[in-house]
Amino acid sequence: MTELIGNTANDQATAYTDGSCMGNPGPCEAGAIIYTEDSRPAIRLHRPVAQRGSILLAELVAIVMVLEFCILERLHNTITTLKIFSDSQSAVGLLTLNWAPKSYIDVIRDIREHIEDLRTKGMEICILWTPGHANIQGNDEADLLAKQAAEEATQLLPKNNIITLQDVKQGAHKSVMLKWQRRWELSNTGRDLFEITPNVKNIPIFDYPTKKFFSIFIQLRTGHATLLISIKQRTGQNTTDLCSCGTKETQQHYLTECPNYESYREEMYHQITKKLESPKSL
Repeated sequence: MTELIGNTANDQATAYTDGSCMGNPGPCEAGAIIYTEDSRPAIRLHRPVAQRGSILLAELVAIVMVLEFCILERLHNTITTLKIFSDSQSAVGLLTLNWAPKSYIDVIRDIREHIEDLRTKGMEICILWTPGHANIQGNDEADLLAKQAAEEATQLLPKNNIITLQDVKQGAHKSVMLKWQRRWELSNTGRDLFEITPNVKNIPIFDYPTKKFFSIFIQLRTGHATLLISIKQRTGQNTTDLCSCGTKETQQHYLTECPNYESYREEMYHQITKKLESPKSL
């Protein structure tokens, strides 16, 4: 950090920014502190950001606060270099490494416009990363300032919330899942599968050698295996639903009762027992 800050001079300033969020998303707030090398005391800034936002939004707004203060107070008249330290790798990456932003595009654009504005007025802006909660005074101060605005953030009106593409996707997904679950519960079809998986969110555990075997086992469990005569009869491929042994064919009959497959069944039981008795399976 000492190397990054560099030699101190009267025309240099150092700022630390931080964001805080009570839940993610949740009420979020931003804090920042600016140190200059003249006789002025440190400049402390804090602001409630949104009633519902993310920690990344708070981190970005903290940087915006510093840049806006520099512009409004005309610090470019006395400061030629400003180093802004943030403990958010995402914020630093978006602003310095040209990471493609997926949200808060307007906030990021504001930051870049402010930086360009200050550079045209003779102030060089450097955005750098600092480790968080590492006993670095400036970062700790910014963290405390951000948390000071926590109560104010809870009182902000919903209209101040920034809706991101991710929020829209999450909302759409939740709505679709609720509708899907309701239809699944009221449906007259697929009741065999419903007994196994009543909740559409429950994804069957893929615990079989191959996807092909997994598919076959699911078909047998739900009574929709294409190898069953009863299915072929139901779909018009066969005129009868009777097994070759003369009994009505179901998945239960096929798996555990039909005498035609007794030898295969015995071999299966033997292999299962052998595997269960193996020391590796214990």
